[in-house]
Amino acid sequence: VLFQVGNQDNIFFNASNSISLSQFGSGLVNKNSPLYPIANSYVQSWGLKSQNVISGDTTSLITATYSDIAENPMLTMSLIKGIGHSYPGSNSSLTGAKQHWDWLKKYSL
Repeated sequence: VLFQVGNQDNIFFNASNSISLSQFGSGLVNKNSPLYPIANSYVQSWGLKSQNVISGDTTSLITATYSDIAENPMLTMSLIKGIGHSYPGSNSSLTGAKQHWDWLKKYSL
């Protein structure tokens, strides 16, 4: 599963200000963050490891990958800088689209 949200999504984060990409890791474990129930639901339902691997950088996109006990990556959650609730939007980069394609092209019909 690939889950993406923009750091300026004021509907998802229920705030008028964007959140910093540097807050992503703490948001995944903070029970008051809207990121926590999503990650926790997949971890619990699929028996994933609760520890994730963070990659990317805080200038464009940061990602947490959760794996199963056999180390297969099962859930990728990403926070994209500069993206609001509607994507792509007039000022949006294609960072999210590139990540979607990189993830999707691993599969075939």
